[in-house]
Amino acid sequence: RDLIAADGNVYVSNYNGYVSRIDTAQLAVDARCPVGVYPEQMAVRDGYLYVVNSFGLTSDPQGSKVSKISLANFEMEEQIEVGLNPTKIIADSRGNLFVIQPGDYTGATLIKKIDSTDQVTTFAEGNLIATYGDALYVATTTYNPDYTIASNDVTSYDVLTGDTLATHVLDIPTACNPQCFTVDPSDGSFFVAGYPASDFTGNGMVYHFASDGQLKATYTAGLNPIAVVFDRD
Repeated sequence: RDLIAADGNVYVSNYNGYVSRIDTAQLAVDARCPVGVYPEQMAVRDGYLYVVNSFGLTSDPQGSKVSKISLANFEMEEQIEVGLNPTKIIADSRGNLFVIQPGDYTGATLIKKIDSTDQVTTFAEGNLIATYGDALYVATTTYNPDYTIASNDVTSYDVLTGDTLATHVLDIPTACNPQCFTVDPSDGSFFVAGYPASDFTGNGMVYHFASDGQLKATYTAGLNPIAVVFDRD
């Protein structure tokens, strides 16, 4: 479901309840750690790998936690309760983790903050998140009654205080249903990727915005792009 690199290894979350560790020197899986139901996105913080447990394909009520794995011995130490169906997680530069928790999809999607002591609080509402410096950027898609997109709005928050820093940070076209939102750590520019709002089977699009919010470029991608990564080596 997801992969992340740390300490010379690549970690892969598998929907069968495990995280696999790949030794990049041997290009082979050298260990697997059980983490509970439906592991999804992962983040690394202070020597630990955090993986969200969604409720998956069966609405499993156990899918309400973030599993915490020690990178030193590759064993799960605890599970942190965050609420039903967490699906994504990112780490910021201040030692916080932010989790997207859509619940059963009948209400607002919540964003939970896990601080450096693993205490959980509700931080905001929104669909996608990205972080840069001391800001958390939250993208929220609002739908019309006929399920067309009314707006794709981005708001920034101070990660320490929770105060709103700015609204309408980016002008994401309503022709796009965003599935990925990230910030280039080298310059603070934004990338948004998604599929056409009118046809989820059509070619996707990727928008590149400058750090001041101005659109720099638009690219055509394949079906339903869901991630953007940066290779600086």
